[in-house]
Amino acid sequence: MGLQIGNYYLYHIIVIIIIIIIIILVIDFCVFLILFLTMADTFLFRVGLLGLLIKKFRSVLITHPIYLTLTIVAGIIIIIIIIIIIIIIIIIIIGIYRVRYFMSGHTLDELWQYPSFIVLSILQKSGITIIAYY
Repeated sequence: MGLQIGNYYLYHIIVIIIIIIIIILVIDFCVFLILFLTMADTFLFRVGLLGLLIKKFRSVLITHPIYLTLTIVAGIIIIIIIIIIIIIIIIIIIGIYRVRYFMSGHTLDELWQYPSFIVLSILQKSGITIIAYY
């Protein structure tokens, strides 16, 4: 029961972080669009002197895509770190589960009869494989 509640909250934390990252990306894109529309309202844009306009706003036009790229990379790194933390928590839970079970005098075969231990073991092995692969 406790593991199900913990997984439920961890899932929602990851979903909330992904939603926040998507909102940040949408806002960044809208800021870039507003910048373009603001530049489109200038005399230089209307007359067709785009080279001069780009020269004037070169630093803004270069830094905004870089900032957008860094935001995407930071979001991916945050999600990966959260997944690694979840895998570490699962490893700790499995360790505690096994120690408590063996301390009560049970054998390894009896431990594998519990579905929750099997699920945690599969998650742990899958997570370790993913971490080792990437």
